[in-house]
Amino acid sequence: MKRSVITAVVLVVLGFAVYAVVDRERRLSSVSVMSGLRVRHLLTPARIAQIPHTLGRDFDFTSSDSVLFLARDALLDLSESGSGLTVTRLTDDSRIESFAWDAANKAILTIGGGYLGQLSASGESVDALPVPPGTRLSPSSRPGIVYLHGGDPTGGHRLYVFREGGTYEILIQLPDPIGAVADNAAATYVLAGESIYRIGSDRVRHVVALNAGELGEPVISISVNREDTILFFATSRQVFALQAAVALTIVNDAGGLLRTHDDQLFVWDSKRLVLFSVGPLTALSR
Repeated sequence: MKRSVITAVVLVVLGFAVYAVVDRERRLSSVSVMSGLRVRHLLTPARIAQIPHTLGRDFDFTSSDSVLFLARDALLDLSESGSGLTVTRLTDDSRIESFAWDAANKAILTIGGGYLGQLSASGESVDALPVPPGTRLSPSSRPGIVYLHGGDPTGGHRLYVFREGGTYEILIQLPDPIGAVADNAAATYVLAGESIYRIGSDRVRHVVALNAGELGEPVISISVNREDTILFFATSRQVFALQAAVALTIVNDAGGLLRTHDDQLFVWDSKRLVLFSVGPLTALSR
């Protein structure tokens, strides 16, 4: 009888301990989103604690269940499997400062050591084109291109488009530093200073001015849906959707780097250590 009581007490204590851990994890990774949207967590603080690398700011998707992350000392492929999260180290090249996934050619373009290059099958970054210090890559949803910006020694704040085959051109020159780039089949969107511009096939249009004072802090990332009807922008603490000249808050307690993939918006909040998706994006158009 006494042993049974002790066993019961131990089980109750263990039950409370497990509940406390689960509850703490839920609170750390909880996200408040607009009604009609669903949240799916890919990375939480507990899962990130199992990764033996410090994740950086840059990420991109090769599929819905596989994400590339630039860590401080490596480029990683994080993928879901039946047994949980699989971490594959693609390269140990610590020179890499920025990368972009070229889905059409299944290639990873890199910037590191003053060069634009491409990651080889053996995990080496093969240098191809010299670039100024501070140059960054932004991925494209269009086949065979990526964007380069920053690092312009003349202060011209130019956005370059780098095409398959090694050719490149200046897409636009703006008065303010370029902070982020996103595109779809119809247009390219550029965040420069506190403004977002749309570059279409025939003209450049100023879309919106973003007041950091009103938002509480600067916008750091943008994205756009494939139908070209919703523009997303984020601070480090919130995510907004701009549609028909009306901006709505769709995530109220998380922010960071944005990517759209299929009908989902992915958000990497490097401060809270959560990577999650919000969708379906079609719910915003109803």
